[in-house]
Amino acid sequence: MSVFTLGFSQTDSRFCGDIENFEFSNEHESMVIEDNGIYALNDLPDNFYINANVQGYSQR
Repeated sequence: MSVFTLGFSQTDSRFCGDIENFEFSNEHESMVIEDNGIYALNDLPDNFYINANVQGYSQR
C-alpha cells in the first residue's frame, strides 16, 4: 500500500486570486485535499492531477 501526505501554502496574494483548496482530480472525479491528510493511492481517482481551485485572478 502506498501512502503519502502533502502540504501547501500560498503567502503572496498581491496580484493573485486566493486559493480556496487543492484537489486530486481527473476531470470526472475529484477529492479535496485536506491539511495533513493521508491518502492511499488506491483511493484516488485514476490518472489524477493536483488542481488548485482559485477565487479571483489566476494564470495557467
